[in-house]
Amino acid sequence: MEATPTHFPAPERRSLEDDLDSMDFETWLLYCGHIFELDGAAALPTDPAKREAELRRKFDETRNQIAEGRKDPAYRELLASFDVASVNDLCGTGLADLYAIGSDGLIAHWDGLNWTLPEQVTTAELFHACRTDQGRLVFVGTEGTIITGEISTGFECLRHDVGEEVNFNSACQHEQKIYIGTENEGLYVYSLVTGLVEPLLEGIPEELRNATIVDISSVGSTLWVLTPWDLIRFDGAAWQVIVHPDNG
Repeated sequence: MEATPTHFPAPERRSLEDDLDSMDFETWLLYCGHIFELDGAAALPTDPAKREAELRRKFDETRNQIAEGRKDPAYRELLASFDVASVNDLCGTGLADLYAIGSDGLIAHWDGLNWTLPEQVTTAELFHACRTDQGRLVFVGTEGTIITGEISTGFECLRHDVGEEVNFNSACQHEQKIYIGTENEGLYVYSLVTGLVEPLLEGIPEELRNATIVDISSVGSTLWVLTPWDLIRFDGAAWQVIVHPDNG
């Protein structure tokens, strides 16, 4: 077994330290102000002016603590670990043609010698990669993100009418469609013929409606869909739900 190095360059994005440096009082108050309202926290002054003055004092205190913490090597190592992109899936034809996708819209291609990053097209978390019969790649992720393309021609976000509240977590080609799984919205279908993306609602078993999709695969003429409770097969004409006896 041969190991492939994964020291690919980080995508262009702000670091956690950049975010800490640029955080102003209002942003800090939005994310941290509720802490001072919790039971057991020291009561803030009731006078509005004194209350704001105390909160600004705490804000300055927090920034000073961060500045001091940066002098600690262990703290800097922790910050650096937050800025490393995670890899969620791999897809390709072999060790000389391998794609890695992950957090912050990471797409990286390994040609057997080096990692190459194409121009970044999204900051969404990418969860699953699949390769079509025509050799194009399809990556899916949070906020209804679907990326298509290949390393030689580049990648683009597919435009569709699915809302950003839908998170895609898996994808698989079956015939001329890409079946896409979600966290709790069942199956979506991306037609390679028309380019349309829409939820799969007609003719499906009840077990697939608003289901969490764990995995999708296609073997021969059969599509297999796995949920936390059921294994479901589709032969192109009918759906069959296979219930695990322990889940009955």
